[in-house]
Amino acid sequence: MKISEAASKIKVPIKKIRYYSDIGLIRPSRVNNGYRDFTESDLIKLQLIVKSRSFGFSIKECSTLVKLFENKSRYSKDVKKIAVLKITDIEKKIKSLNMLKKNLQKISNQCKGNNNSNCSILDNLTSIS
Repeated sequence: MKISEAASKIKVPIKKIRYYSDIGLIRPSRVNNGYRDFTESDLIKLQLIVKSRSFGFSIKECSTLVKLFENKSRYSKDVKKIAVLKITDIEKKIKSLNMLKKNLQKISNQCKGNNNSNCSILDNLTSIS
């Protein structure tokens, strides 16, 4: 099937599918006129990549997941290990974001928010410590 059909079925832009193909995440065959020809297997891999990306997996992690998907003698523990590592990564990001939020709340609470030109938020952001 043509790339436009694949994009419609997976509900992603053609440009994204071209990118995944150009970097080798998927390898559709080429027909005589040079166009990419997608099989059902390519669509399944595309779906795997798109959903994996929506969970925050990097391109490198997606590549690993695609390779594991293609390897019918894989162990599920290898796939789970990748998911658990991603969960740990997400938890670290959440902790970091919560710290950022706390610090921003602290300096925001110090600001009077009135018609005065003095601003403790800008003072805090511009202070060299």
